[in-house]
Amino acid sequence: MALRARVVGATFHGEMDAHLFAAMPRGMQIRADVQRRRRHGWLSLDDDGEGWPAMAREHLVLTDPVLGISEPSVNIAIQAKLAALGIPSGAGDRSA
Repeated sequence: MALRARVVGATFHGEMDAHLFAAMPRGMQIRADVQRRRRHGWLSLDDDGEGWPAMAREHLVLTDPVLGISEPSVNIAIQAKLAALGIPSGAGDRSA
């Protein structure tokens, strides 16, 4: 399954307070989204590593701010995290 097909949505939605959301560190925004969706096995790709709570950092793949997931070491990290979640190799294929 392509990586694109595994995306569950965005962290911000219209019923949220935009100012409160913007004031939160990125890691906290994502952690709040994970809790709201009640996700257990999850992975986040982000180029901002600031403000991530310790309990959520293991789910983060820090992407290159310019190359994103095209950076080879990032792609390797994605594959490793997907494997740790029990998702077979190739499931993180970027094509779609």
